[in-house]
Amino acid sequence: MTQSSALHLLNGPVCQGHSCFVSLALSEAADAFCVFLGDPCPVLLDSAMDSPGGGWMDGYSLIAADPFLILKSRGREAWVETGDDRSPAGSDPFEALRGLLAAHAIAPLPDLPFPQGGAIGYLGFDLGQHLERLPSCSRDDLALPEMCLAFYDWCLVHHRGSGRA
Repeated sequence: MTQSSALHLLNGPVCQGHSCFVSLALSEAADAFCVFLGDPCPVLLDSAMDSPGGGWMDGYSLIAADPFLILKSRGREAWVETGDDRSPAGSDPFEALRGLLAAHAIAPLPDLPFPQGGAIGYLGFDLGQHLERLPSCSRDDLALPEMCLAFYDWCLVHHRGSGRA
């Protein structure tokens, strides 16, 4: 976690192995997220409501910031950014992603109803050019990466119903 992280929001950490369970002083993950906005690449996956059928997030929200690695691609170039360093990751972004997911796989924690580990970000429409040949009719006016996926080494998981994080 970075220095600017919201450690003052935590009340009574209980550590079990590589996991630490705490109670948040705030009732909603979205309220806690504002504290992380000064950190690099903050992300909030908010399960704003409990779904009647359970749903795959089932009232859980996730906050992460300051990724240790970011995978980006554009055209036939994929690269990895770690801090200020940039290193090539080949010409196939899907192969680069497959390798990074395998290299950074973690053992799942019990009692969480959703997948753990992986990356958070986006896959752009133009990645389809790696899967099939399609005519390109669009103009690239933003020059954004076609793939941008961040790997975080920590996350705060909050359950709305229990207030536990």
